[in-house]
Amino acid sequence: MVYYHLLGGILMQFNTYLSDPILLEKIYDHGYTTMTKIQQKAIPVILEGRDVIGQSQTGSGKTAAFALPILEGIDVYQKYTQALVLCPTRELCQQTCSEFAKFMEDPEQVVALYGGELITKQWERLEKGCAIIVATPGRLLDHLRKKRVYLQRLSYVVIDEADDMLAMGFAEEMNQLLTYLPSYRQTLLFSATMPRSILNLSKSYQNAPVHIHIEPEHSTASTVTEEVYLAAPHQKMELLLQILLLEDPKSCMVFANTKKQVDEILAFLIDHKKSVSALHGDMSQEARTLVMQRFKNKQFSILVASDIASRGIDIQELDLVINYDIPKELDNYVHRIGRTGRIYHSGKAITFAMPQKMHELEALEKHIKHQLYRMPLPKQKTLDEAVKAQLRNELNTVIEKKEDTMFTSILEEYDAEELASALLQILFSDRKYTAIDLHTKREDEYKEKINFATIRISLGKRDGVAAAHLISAIAEASEISGKQIGKITVRDSESYVEVPLEKVNFILSRIHTITICGKAFGAKLVKNK
Repeated sequence: MVYYHLLGGILMQFNTYLSDPILLEKIYDHGYTTMTKIQQKAIPVILEGRDVIGQSQTGSGKTAAFALPILEGIDVYQKYTQALVLCPTRELCQQTCSEFAKFMEDPEQVVALYGGELITKQWERLEKGCAIIVATPGRLLDHLRKKRVYLQRLSYVVIDEADDMLAMGFAEEMNQLLTYLPSYRQTLLFSATMPRSILNLSKSYQNAPVHIHIEPEHSTASTVTEEVYLAAPHQKMELLLQILLLEDPKSCMVFANTKKQVDEILAFLIDHKKSVSALHGDMSQEARTLVMQRFKNKQFSILVASDIASRGIDIQELDLVINYDIPKELDNYVHRIGRTGRIYHSGKAITFAMPQKMHELEALEKHIKHQLYRMPLPKQKTLDEAVKAQLRNELNTVIEKKEDTMFTSILEEYDAEELASALLQILFSDRKYTAIDLHTKREDEYKEKINFATIRISLGKRDGVAAAHLISAIAEASEISGKQIGKITVRDSESYVEVPLEKVNFILSRIHTITICGKAFGAKLVKNK
Protein backbone atom coordinates (compact mmCIF):
# COMPACT_ATOMS: atom_id res chain seq x y z
CA MET A 1 0.00 0.00 0.00
CA VAL A 2 1.34 3.43 -0.97
CA TYR A 3 0.90 6.32 1.50
CA TYR A 4 0.78 10.04 0.68
CA HIS A 5 0.78 12.55 3.54
CA LEU A 6 0.28 16.26 2.88
CA LEU A 7 0.91 19.01 5.40
CA GLY A 8 1.42 21.84 2.94
CA GLY A 9 1.96 22.29 -0.75
CA ILE A 10 1.50 24.50 -3.77
CA LEU A 11 -2.08 25.29 -4.78
CA MET A 12 -2.79 23.83 -8.21
CA GLN A 13 -5.32 24.68 -10.92
CA PHE A 14 -7.96 22.13 -11.92
CA ASN A 15 -6.85 22.23 -15.55
CA THR A 16 -3.51 20.77 -14.46
CA TYR A 17 -5.20 17.35 -14.51
CA LEU A 18 -8.70 17.82 -15.98
CA SER A 19 -9.19 18.48 -19.68
CA ASP A 20 -12.93 18.17 -20.43
CA PRO A 21 -13.90 21.74 -21.45
CA ILE A 22 -17.52 21.44 -20.27
CA LEU A 23 -16.42 20.05 -16.90
CA LEU A 24 -13.84 22.82 -16.45
CA GLU A 25 -16.43 25.45 -17.36
CA LYS A 26 -18.82 24.07 -14.72
CA ILE A 27 -16.03 24.00 -12.13
CA TYR A 28 -15.19 27.67 -12.61
CA ASP A 29 -18.87 28.66 -12.91
CA HIS A 30 -19.35 27.37 -9.35
CA GLY A 31 -16.49 29.46 -8.00
CA TYR A 32 -13.83 26.74 -7.74
CA THR A 33 -10.44 28.24 -8.58
CA THR A 34 -7.73 26.09 -6.99
CA MET A 35 -7.65 22.55 -5.69
CA THR A 36 -7.93 21.77 -2.01
CA LYS A 37 -5.33 19.44 -0.53
CA ILE A 38 -7.43 16.29 -0.84
CA GLN A 39 -8.32 17.20 -4.43
CA GLN A 40 -4.69 17.94 -5.30
CA LYS A 41 -3.58 14.49 -4.13
CA ALA A 42 -6.61 12.33 -5.00
CA ILE A 43 -7.53 13.56 -8.50
CA PRO A 44 -4.28 12.60 -10.30
CA VAL A 45 -4.12 9.21 -8.57
CA ILE A 46 -7.74 8.43 -9.48
CA LEU A 47 -7.11 9.51 -13.09
CA GLU A 48 -4.18 7.05 -13.19
CA GLY A 49 -6.69 4.28 -12.50
CA ARG A 50 -5.46 3.41 -9.01
CA ASP A 51 -7.66 2.36 -6.11
CA VAL A 52 -7.65 4.95 -3.32
CA ILE A 53 -8.25 5.20 0.43
CA GLY A 54 -8.77 8.88 1.23
CA GLN A 55 -8.79 10.59 4.63
CA SER A 56 -9.52 14.28 5.14
CA GLN A 57 -11.46 16.50 7.51
CA THR A 58 -15.06 17.69 7.13
CA GLY A 59 -15.53 20.52 4.65
CA SER A 60 -12.27 19.87 2.77
CA GLY A 61 -13.76 19.33 -0.69
CA LYS A 62 -13.67 15.53 -0.49
CA THR A 63 -16.77 14.88 -2.61
CA ALA A 64 -15.38 16.88 -5.54
CA ALA A 65 -12.09 14.98 -5.09
CA PHE A 66 -13.75 11.82 -6.40
CA ALA A 67 -16.63 13.33 -8.41
CA LEU A 68 -14.44 15.37 -10.78
CA PRO A 69 -12.07 12.58 -11.93
CA ILE A 70 -15.04 10.23 -12.32
CA LEU A 71 -16.81 12.76 -14.56
CA GLU A 72 -13.56 13.19 -16.50
CA GLY A 73 -13.21 9.42 -16.91
CA ILE A 74 -16.73 8.34 -17.97
CA ASP A 75 -18.93 9.12 -20.96
CA VAL A 76 -21.75 11.05 -19.28
CA TYR A 77 -23.90 10.84 -22.41
CA GLN A 78 -24.11 7.03 -22.33
CA LYS A 79 -27.21 5.88 -20.45
CA TYR A 80 -25.76 2.87 -18.66
CA THR A 81 -24.35 2.87 -15.13
CA GLN A 82 -20.63 3.57 -15.16
CA ALA A 83 -20.12 4.83 -11.58
CA LEU A 84 -21.66 3.84 -8.24
CA VAL A 85 -21.34 5.86 -5.02
CA LEU A 86 -22.43 4.19 -1.76
CA CYS A 87 -23.44 6.44 1.16
CA PRO A 88 -24.64 5.56 4.68
CA THR A 89 -27.55 8.05 4.87
CA ARG A 90 -30.27 9.55 2.74
CA GLU A 91 -28.98 13.07 3.44
CA LEU A 92 -25.49 12.24 2.22
CA CYS A 93 -26.99 10.58 -0.88
CA GLN A 94 -28.87 13.76 -1.73
CA GLN A 95 -25.84 15.94 -1.03
CA THR A 96 -23.51 13.79 -3.17
CA CYS A 97 -26.03 13.57 -6.00
CA SER A 98 -26.32 17.38 -6.02
CA GLU A 99 -22.52 17.71 -6.07
CA PHE A 100 -22.28 15.53 -9.19
CA ALA A 101 -25.24 17.24 -10.86
CA LYS A 102 -23.79 20.74 -10.62
CA PHE A 103 -20.80 19.66 -12.73
CA MET A 104 -22.94 17.98 -15.44
CA GLU A 105 -24.79 19.30 -18.48
CA ASP A 106 -27.61 16.81 -17.89
CA PRO A 107 -28.30 16.45 -14.13
CA GLU A 108 -30.71 13.57 -14.81
CA GLN A 109 -27.70 11.40 -15.65
CA VAL A 110 -27.09 10.99 -11.91
CA VAL A 111 -29.79 9.20 -9.86
CA ALA A 112 -30.09 8.90 -6.07
CA LEU A 113 -31.54 5.70 -4.57
CA TYR A 114 -32.45 5.64 -0.87
CA GLY A 115 -35.15 4.46 1.51
CA GLY A 116 -38.09 6.62 2.49
CA GLU A 117 -39.03 7.39 -1.12
CA LEU A 118 -41.45 5.35 -3.24
CA ILE A 119 -39.43 2.68 -5.01
CA THR A 120 -41.67 3.01 -8.09
CA LYS A 121 -40.55 6.63 -8.53
CA GLN A 122 -36.97 5.43 -8.54
CA TRP A 123 -37.82 2.75 -11.12
CA GLU A 124 -39.13 5.46 -13.44
CA ARG A 125 -35.86 7.37 -13.20
CA LEU A 126 -33.78 4.23 -13.69
CA GLU A 127 -35.75 3.21 -16.79
CA LYS A 128 -34.61 6.43 -18.50
CA GLY A 129 -31.00 5.34 -17.99
CA CYS A 130 -28.23 7.06 -16.05
CA ALA A 131 -24.44 7.21 -15.96
CA ILE A 132 -24.06 7.52 -12.17
CA ILE A 133 -25.97 6.02 -9.24
CA VAL A 134 -25.64 7.35 -5.67
CA ALA A 135 -27.28 4.94 -3.21
CA THR A 136 -27.64 3.64 0.31
CA PRO A 137 -26.72 -0.08 0.53
CA GLY A 138 -30.16 -1.36 1.56
CA ARG A 139 -32.15 0.39 -1.16
CA LEU A 140 -29.57 -0.52 -3.83
CA LEU A 141 -29.90 -4.20 -2.88
CA ASP A 142 -33.70 -3.90 -3.27
CA HIS A 143 -33.24 -2.65 -6.85
CA LEU A 144 -30.60 -5.27 -7.67
CA ARG A 145 -32.80 -8.14 -6.46
CA LYS A 146 -35.68 -6.84 -8.57
CA LYS A 147 -33.28 -6.52 -11.54
CA ARG A 148 -33.91 -2.80 -11.90
CA VAL A 149 -30.20 -1.96 -11.67
CA TYR A 150 -27.39 -3.53 -13.67
CA LEU A 151 -23.77 -3.02 -12.69
CA GLN A 152 -21.96 -5.27 -15.19
CA ARG A 153 -20.39 -2.32 -17.06
CA LEU A 154 -19.41 -0.42 -13.93
CA SER A 155 -16.04 1.37 -14.01
CA TYR A 156 -15.99 3.15 -10.62
CA VAL A 157 -17.20 2.26 -7.12
CA VAL A 158 -16.98 4.84 -4.32
CA ILE A 159 -17.61 3.97 -0.67
CA ASP A 160 -18.13 7.32 1.06
CA GLU A 161 -18.08 7.85 4.85
CA ALA A 162 -16.96 4.23 5.18
CA ASP A 163 -16.50 4.46 8.95
CA ASP A 164 -20.11 5.59 9.35
CA MET A 165 -21.22 2.84 6.96
CA LEU A 166 -19.79 0.15 9.23
CA ALA A 167 -20.78 1.89 12.47
CA MET A 168 -24.40 1.94 11.27
CA GLY A 169 -24.37 -1.84 10.73
CA PHE A 170 -24.10 -2.06 6.94
CA ALA A 171 -21.33 -4.70 6.94
CA GLU A 172 -23.66 -7.52 5.83
CA GLU A 173 -25.22 -5.41 3.06
CA MET A 174 -21.74 -4.46 1.87
CA ASN A 175 -20.75 -8.13 1.66
CA GLN A 176 -23.89 -8.86 -0.37
CA LEU A 177 -23.22 -5.95 -2.72
CA LEU A 178 -19.74 -7.28 -3.42
CA THR A 179 -21.27 -10.23 -5.30
CA TYR A 180 -22.97 -7.86 -7.78
CA LEU A 181 -19.86 -5.83 -8.64
CA PRO A 182 -17.66 -6.61 -11.66
CA SER A 183 -14.17 -7.75 -10.70
CA TYR A 184 -12.55 -5.25 -13.06
CA ARG A 185 -13.33 -1.88 -11.53
CA GLN A 186 -11.67 1.04 -9.75
CA THR A 187 -12.67 1.34 -6.09
CA LEU A 188 -12.35 4.54 -4.06
CA LEU A 189 -12.89 4.47 -0.30
CA PHE A 190 -13.21 7.64 1.79
CA SER A 191 -13.35 7.68 5.58
CA ALA A 192 -12.87 10.29 8.30
CA THR A 193 -11.15 7.72 10.52
CA MET A 194 -9.19 4.58 9.75
CA PRO A 195 -10.05 1.80 12.24
CA ARG A 196 -9.05 -1.80 11.52
CA SER A 197 -12.54 -2.53 10.18
CA ILE A 198 -11.96 -0.05 7.34
CA LEU A 199 -8.69 -1.74 6.41
CA ASN A 200 -10.52 -5.09 6.37
CA LEU A 201 -13.18 -3.58 4.10
CA SER A 202 -10.42 -2.31 1.82
CA LYS A 203 -8.94 -5.82 1.53
CA SER A 204 -12.30 -7.12 0.29
CA TYR A 205 -12.98 -4.35 -2.21
CA GLN A 206 -9.65 -2.91 -3.33
CA ASN A 207 -6.48 -3.82 -5.18
CA ALA A 208 -3.22 -2.26 -3.91
CA PRO A 209 -4.84 1.04 -2.92
CA VAL A 210 -2.98 4.31 -2.56
CA HIS A 211 -3.60 5.72 0.93
CA ILE A 212 -3.96 9.52 0.85
CA HIS A 213 -3.96 11.04 4.32
CA ILE A 214 -4.44 14.80 4.56
CA GLU A 215 -3.21 15.87 7.99
CA PRO A 216 -5.38 18.76 9.17
CA GLU A 217 -3.44 21.81 10.27
CA HIS A 218 -6.09 22.02 13.01
CA SER A 219 -8.88 19.65 13.88
CA THR A 220 -11.30 22.29 12.66
CA ALA A 221 -11.31 24.33 9.46
CA SER A 222 -9.14 27.46 9.52
CA THR A 223 -11.98 29.45 7.92
CA VAL A 224 -14.07 29.13 11.11
CA THR A 225 -13.75 31.61 13.99
CA GLU A 226 -14.30 29.65 17.22
CA GLU A 227 -15.54 31.43 20.34
CA VAL A 228 -16.74 30.33 23.77
CA TYR A 229 -19.01 32.05 26.30
CA LEU A 230 -19.23 31.00 29.95
CA ALA A 231 -22.78 30.92 31.34
CA ALA A 232 -24.71 29.07 34.03
CA PRO A 233 -27.38 26.61 32.80
CA HIS A 234 -30.30 28.95 33.60
CA GLN A 235 -28.62 31.82 31.73
CA LYS A 236 -28.03 30.05 28.43
CA MET A 237 -31.45 30.69 26.89
CA GLU A 238 -31.09 34.43 27.42
CA LEU A 239 -27.50 34.30 26.16
CA LEU A 240 -28.73 32.50 23.04
CA LEU A 241 -31.15 35.35 22.34
CA GLN A 242 -28.41 37.91 22.85
CA ILE A 243 -26.01 36.10 20.50
CA LEU A 244 -28.70 35.93 17.81
CA LEU A 245 -29.30 39.67 18.27
CA LEU A 246 -25.61 40.59 18.02
CA GLU A 247 -24.63 38.18 15.24
CA ASP A 248 -27.89 38.58 13.26
CA PRO A 249 -27.24 35.42 11.22
CA LYS A 250 -29.08 34.82 7.97
CA SER A 251 -28.57 31.08 8.34
CA CYS A 252 -27.77 29.51 11.71
CA MET A 253 -27.75 26.04 13.30
CA VAL A 254 -28.09 25.59 17.06
CA PHE A 255 -26.91 22.19 18.30
CA ALA A 256 -28.17 20.63 21.53
CA ASN A 257 -27.18 17.34 23.16
CA THR A 258 -30.68 15.92 23.68
CA LYS A 259 -34.04 15.85 21.92
CA LYS A 260 -35.61 17.39 25.04
CA GLN A 261 -33.26 20.36 24.78
CA VAL A 262 -34.06 20.75 21.08
CA ASP A 263 -37.77 21.00 21.93
CA GLU A 264 -37.15 23.46 24.78
CA ILE A 265 -34.95 25.73 22.66
CA LEU A 266 -37.47 25.62 19.82
CA ALA A 267 -40.33 26.62 22.14
CA PHE A 268 -38.26 29.43 23.65
CA LEU A 269 -37.28 30.89 20.28
CA ILE A 270 -40.85 30.64 18.98
CA ASP A 271 -41.98 32.56 22.07
CA HIS A 272 -39.50 35.27 21.10
CA LYS A 273 -40.80 35.42 17.53
CA LYS A 274 -37.73 33.92 15.89
CA SER A 275 -37.85 32.30 12.46
CA VAL A 276 -37.01 28.77 13.60
CA SER A 277 -37.62 25.05 13.12
CA ALA A 278 -36.11 21.85 14.55
CA LEU A 279 -34.53 18.58 13.45
CA HIS A 280 -33.88 15.47 15.55
CA GLY A 281 -34.05 11.69 15.60
CA ASP A 282 -37.71 11.31 16.59
CA MET A 283 -38.78 12.78 13.25
CA SER A 284 -39.54 10.58 10.25
CA GLN A 285 -37.24 10.70 7.24
CA GLU A 286 -39.97 12.50 5.27
CA ALA A 287 -40.35 15.19 7.94
CA ARG A 288 -36.58 15.67 8.26
CA THR A 289 -36.23 16.08 4.50
CA LEU A 290 -39.05 18.65 4.45
CA VAL A 291 -37.40 20.68 7.22
CA MET A 292 -34.05 20.62 5.40
CA GLN A 293 -35.65 21.73 2.12
CA ARG A 294 -37.34 24.66 3.87
CA PHE A 295 -34.07 25.63 5.57
CA LYS A 296 -32.12 25.50 2.30
CA ASN A 297 -34.84 27.60 0.65
CA LYS A 298 -34.40 30.19 3.45
CA GLN A 299 -38.01 29.84 4.63
CA PHE A 300 -36.65 30.15 8.16
CA SER A 301 -33.24 31.26 9.42
CA ILE A 302 -32.54 29.17 12.56
CA LEU A 303 -32.43 25.37 12.69
CA VAL A 304 -32.21 23.70 16.11
CA ALA A 305 -30.77 20.20 15.81
CA SER A 306 -29.47 17.23 17.74
CA ASP A 307 -26.24 15.50 16.72
CA ILE A 308 -28.05 12.97 14.55
CA ALA A 309 -28.46 15.85 12.09
CA SER A 310 -24.87 17.07 12.17
CA ARG A 311 -23.41 14.68 9.61
CA GLY A 312 -24.27 14.72 5.94
CA ILE A 313 -25.86 18.16 5.98
CA ASP A 314 -24.58 20.50 3.29
CA ILE A 315 -25.95 24.02 3.65
CA GLN A 316 -24.47 26.75 1.49
CA GLU A 317 -23.68 30.04 3.26
CA LEU A 318 -24.36 28.76 6.79
CA ASP A 319 -22.71 31.63 8.64
CA LEU A 320 -23.14 30.64 12.28
CA VAL A 321 -23.14 27.46 14.37
CA ILE A 322 -24.05 27.65 18.06
CA ASN A 323 -23.21 24.77 20.39
CA TYR A 324 -25.74 25.14 23.19
CA ASP A 325 -23.66 22.54 25.04
CA ILE A 326 -20.24 21.04 24.54
CA PRO A 327 -21.05 17.73 22.82
CA LYS A 328 -20.71 14.55 24.85
CA GLU A 329 -18.77 12.94 22.01
CA LEU A 330 -15.96 15.40 21.30
CA ASP A 331 -15.65 14.33 17.66
CA ASN A 332 -19.15 15.73 17.17
CA TYR A 333 -17.76 19.23 17.76
CA VAL A 334 -15.78 19.01 14.53
CA HIS A 335 -18.77 17.58 12.65
CA ARG A 336 -21.07 20.30 14.01
CA ILE A 337 -18.93 23.27 13.14
CA GLY A 338 -17.97 21.70 9.82
CA ARG A 339 -21.34 22.98 8.60
CA THR A 340 -19.92 26.52 8.51
CA GLY A 341 -16.73 27.88 6.98
CA ARG A 342 -16.95 25.46 4.06
CA ILE A 343 -14.64 25.77 1.08
CA TYR A 344 -14.16 29.42 -0.01
CA HIS A 345 -16.47 30.70 2.77
CA SER A 346 -15.77 31.99 6.27
CA GLY A 347 -17.94 31.17 9.25
CA LYS A 348 -18.27 31.38 13.01
CA ALA A 349 -18.86 28.78 15.72
CA ILE A 350 -19.95 29.83 19.21
CA THR A 351 -19.95 27.39 22.12
CA PHE A 352 -21.62 27.77 25.52
CA ALA A 353 -19.66 26.32 28.45
CA MET A 354 -20.49 26.20 32.15
CA PRO A 355 -18.04 27.71 34.70
CA GLN A 356 -18.64 24.79 37.05
CA LYS A 357 -17.64 22.34 34.30
CA MET A 358 -14.45 23.88 32.96
CA HIS A 359 -12.98 20.39 32.65
CA GLU A 360 -15.34 19.79 29.70
CA LEU A 361 -14.00 22.85 27.87
CA GLU A 362 -10.41 21.88 28.65
CA ALA A 363 -11.03 18.36 27.32
CA LEU A 364 -12.51 19.77 24.10
CA GLU A 365 -9.57 22.13 23.55
CA LYS A 366 -7.13 19.30 24.15
CA HIS A 367 -9.04 17.19 21.62
CA ILE A 368 -9.01 19.84 18.87
CA LYS A 369 -5.46 20.94 19.76
CA HIS A 370 -6.20 24.64 20.15
CA GLN A 371 -8.05 27.03 22.44
CA LEU A 372 -11.36 28.70 21.73
CA TYR A 373 -11.49 32.49 22.01
CA ARG A 374 -12.87 33.42 25.47
CA MET A 375 -15.57 36.03 24.97
CA PRO A 376 -16.99 38.32 27.68
CA LEU A 377 -20.74 38.24 28.20
CA PRO A 378 -22.47 41.02 26.21
CA LYS A 379 -22.67 44.31 28.12
CA GLN A 380 -25.89 46.30 28.46
CA LYS A 381 -24.62 49.13 26.25
CA THR A 382 -23.73 46.66 23.49
CA LEU A 383 -27.19 45.08 23.63
CA ASP A 384 -28.96 48.45 23.63
CA GLU A 385 -26.97 49.62 20.60
CA ALA A 386 -27.76 46.39 18.75
CA VAL A 387 -31.50 46.80 19.42
CA LYS A 388 -31.35 50.40 18.17
CA ALA A 389 -29.53 49.31 15.02
CA GLN A 390 -32.11 46.59 14.41
CA LEU A 391 -34.90 49.10 14.96
CA ARG A 392 -33.35 51.60 12.54
CA ASN A 393 -33.07 48.97 9.83
CA GLU A 394 -36.71 47.96 10.19
CA LEU A 395 -37.92 51.56 10.23
CA ASN A 396 -35.86 52.39 7.15
CA THR A 397 -37.38 49.42 5.34
CA VAL A 398 -40.91 50.64 6.13
CA ILE A 399 -40.11 54.24 5.21
CA GLU A 400 -38.59 53.21 1.87
CA LYS A 401 -41.85 51.51 0.90
CA LYS A 402 -43.65 54.88 1.21
CA GLU A 403 -47.06 53.27 1.48
CA ASP A 404 -50.06 55.39 2.54
CA THR A 405 -52.03 53.71 5.28
CA MET A 406 -55.32 54.18 7.09
CA PHE A 407 -53.30 55.54 10.03
CA THR A 408 -51.99 58.63 8.25
CA SER A 409 -54.74 60.82 9.76
CA ILE A 410 -53.59 59.97 13.29
CA LEU A 411 -50.49 62.08 12.69
CA GLU A 412 -52.74 65.15 12.68
CA GLU A 413 -54.14 64.34 16.14
CA TYR A 414 -50.89 63.97 18.10
CA ASP A 415 -47.54 65.61 18.49
CA ALA A 416 -45.27 63.77 16.05
CA GLU A 417 -42.42 63.27 18.53
CA GLU A 418 -44.67 61.95 21.31
CA LEU A 419 -46.53 59.71 18.88
CA ALA A 420 -43.32 58.23 17.48
CA SER A 421 -41.98 57.54 20.97
CA ALA A 422 -45.23 55.88 22.07
CA LEU A 423 -45.40 53.70 18.95
CA LEU A 424 -41.82 52.55 19.36
CA GLN A 425 -42.53 51.54 22.96
CA ILE A 426 -45.61 49.59 21.88
CA LEU A 427 -43.97 47.85 18.95
CA PHE A 428 -40.63 47.02 20.52
CA SER A 429 -41.48 46.49 24.19
CA ASP A 430 -40.65 42.79 23.81
CA ARG A 431 -37.10 43.56 22.69
CA LYS A 432 -35.64 44.20 26.09
CA TYR A 433 -32.32 42.52 26.67
CA THR A 434 -30.69 42.55 30.08
CA ALA A 435 -26.98 41.93 30.43
CA ILE A 436 -26.21 38.64 32.18
CA ASP A 437 -24.33 38.65 35.47
CA LEU A 438 -22.51 35.35 35.74
CA HIS A 439 -22.52 35.55 39.54
CA THR A 440 -26.26 36.02 40.09
CA LYS A 441 -28.22 33.12 41.48
CA ARG A 442 -31.07 31.60 39.55
CA GLU A 443 -34.52 33.03 39.94
CA ASP A 444 -37.33 30.53 39.65
CA GLU A 445 -39.31 31.83 36.69
CA TYR A 446 -41.98 29.24 36.96
CA LYS A 447 -43.09 29.21 40.59
CA GLU A 448 -46.72 29.55 39.66
CA LYS A 449 -48.32 26.14 39.39
CA ILE A 450 -50.31 25.62 36.20
CA ASN A 451 -53.39 23.40 36.11
CA PHE A 452 -53.27 21.36 32.92
CA ALA A 453 -55.79 19.71 30.65
CA THR A 454 -54.78 17.07 28.09
CA ILE A 455 -55.55 17.30 24.38
CA ARG A 456 -55.42 14.25 22.11
CA ILE A 457 -54.16 14.92 18.57
CA SER A 458 -54.75 12.33 15.84
CA LEU A 459 -51.19 12.36 14.48
CA GLY A 460 -48.13 10.50 15.73
CA LYS A 461 -44.69 9.15 14.86
CA ARG A 462 -46.00 7.40 11.73
CA ASP A 463 -46.99 10.82 10.43
CA GLY A 464 -43.52 12.24 11.07
CA VAL A 465 -44.66 14.17 14.13
CA ALA A 466 -42.30 15.00 17.00
CA ALA A 467 -42.82 17.05 20.16
CA ALA A 468 -41.25 20.08 18.49
CA HIS A 469 -43.99 20.12 15.84
CA LEU A 470 -46.73 20.04 18.49
CA ILE A 471 -45.20 22.89 20.47
CA SER A 472 -44.85 24.97 17.32
CA ALA A 473 -48.40 24.22 16.11
CA ILE A 474 -50.13 24.99 19.42
CA ALA A 475 -48.09 28.16 19.94
CA GLU A 476 -48.91 29.31 16.40
CA ALA A 477 -52.63 28.52 16.58
CA SER A 478 -53.38 29.89 20.03
CA GLU A 479 -50.56 32.39 20.64
CA ILE A 480 -49.81 30.86 24.04
CA SER A 481 -46.23 30.63 25.24
CA GLY A 482 -44.34 27.40 24.71
CA LYS A 483 -43.42 27.60 28.41
CA GLN A 484 -47.10 27.08 29.23
CA ILE A 485 -47.22 23.72 27.47
CA GLY A 486 -46.75 20.76 29.79
CA LYS A 487 -45.97 17.11 29.16
CA ILE A 488 -46.01 15.86 25.57
CA THR A 489 -46.37 12.18 24.63
CA VAL A 490 -45.96 11.14 20.98
CA ARG A 491 -47.18 7.62 20.15
CA ASP A 492 -47.28 5.79 16.81
CA SER A 493 -50.61 7.16 15.58
CA GLU A 494 -51.61 9.78 18.16
CA SER A 495 -50.16 12.36 20.53
CA TYR A 496 -51.12 13.87 23.88
CA VAL A 497 -50.31 17.44 24.93
CA GLU A 498 -50.89 19.15 28.28
CA VAL A 499 -52.11 22.75 27.94
CA PRO A 500 -53.32 25.29 30.53
CA LEU A 501 -56.80 24.33 31.72
CA GLU A 502 -58.15 27.87 31.46
CA LYS A 503 -57.10 28.06 27.79
CA VAL A 504 -58.06 24.61 26.55
CA ASN A 505 -61.35 25.68 24.92
CA PHE A 506 -59.66 28.57 23.13
CA ILE A 507 -56.91 26.25 21.87
CA LEU A 508 -59.43 23.66 20.61
CA SER A 509 -61.37 26.38 18.80
CA ARG A 510 -58.25 27.57 16.95
CA ILE A 511 -56.08 24.54 16.38
CA HIS A 512 -58.15 23.16 13.48
CA THR A 513 -57.04 26.14 11.37
CA ILE A 514 -53.50 24.80 10.92
CA THR A 515 -51.74 21.62 9.80
CA ILE A 516 -48.91 19.68 11.42
CA CYS A 517 -46.21 18.34 9.07
CA GLY A 518 -48.52 19.36 6.24
CA LYS A 519 -51.37 17.16 7.49
CA ALA A 520 -54.85 17.97 8.79
CA PHE A 521 -55.78 16.37 12.10
CA GLY A 522 -58.41 16.03 14.79
CA ALA A 523 -58.04 17.32 18.35
CA LYS A 524 -60.19 16.70 21.39
CA LEU A 525 -60.11 17.08 25.15
CA VAL A 526 -59.14 14.00 27.15
CA LYS A 527 -60.73 13.64 30.57
CA ASN A 528 -58.12 13.93 33.29
CA LYS A 529 -57.69 10.92 35.50
